Amino acid sequence: MKKPADVFEFAELLNGHLFVNEKVAQFKAVVGYVPSQRVPKPCSRKDSREGTIFKDPDYLEFLKVIAKPAENLPSSEIQLERKEAELSG
Repeated sequence: MKKPADVFEFAELLNGHLFVNEKVAQFKAVVGYVPSQRVPKPCSRKDSREGTIFKDPDYLEFLKVIAKPAENLPSSEIQLERKEAELSG
């Protein structure tokens, strides 16, 4: 809102207004006031850590680990056959 008076006009129009959705459910609007209507300004400082992840040893190690193909265990049938062979042999 650009002017403080706009807030009161908005509240007067919408506070208590009934809205109906496509399933015919009714919702009553409630307007609440906040202490500050200001919008925060964007940060003008540049973060010194920005872009340094590509040099981080832990991150580089993580990339190596996820690049390796996954080692899957043999199927349960093959594991059962091996176990039976160990027990009988």
